[in-house]
Amino acid sequence: MKKKCFVVTVVIALIACLYGWTSAQEATKQDVISMVEKAGKLIEEKGDAALVAISDPRGEFIDREKSLYVFVYDENIVLLAHPYLSGLIGQSLKGKPDEQGRMFRDEIVGKALTKGSGWTKYSYLKPVSTGKKITYRVKYEKNTYGKLFKHGGKKYIVCSGIYEK
Repeated sequence: MKKKCFVVTVVIALIACLYGWTSAQEATKQDVISMVEKAGKLIEEKGDAALVAISDPRGEFIDREKSLYVFVYDENIVLLAHPYLSGLIGQSLKGKPDEQGRMFRDEIVGKALTKGSGWTKYSYLKPVSTGKKITYRVKYEKNTYGKLFKHGGKKYIVCSGIYEK
């Protein structure tokens, strides 16, 4: 009987530890907002010079454990910074839909320009870090927060989001 109680206790403890570890890896809305605010403050101070730091895949605006990163658009939906998709920087993504046909980038930028900030849900591939390599594995629902920041008369929409399944 003592052995059975011990085994049950150990199993419950392991489940509790595992739950704590996995939940610690999940990004929260507050994590997203904090990261956007941090990047936005840098943009307000340095303007375009901040975009290099935001696009750095090993920099401070990315949290691989939480699949959390910052990306930036201008008011015309041109991608200005992204730590994973450097090949798209400088390209207009206006009118580019997700798999359901949703023009989510237009919506993110539109909310930021008209309301100052906002959340937008859409379908997107989740980046997974395996050592130094980043792969995109599974489509998830993503809830992205975008907020308008300015420097020298230029508008920047700073974004980050949570992957939901």
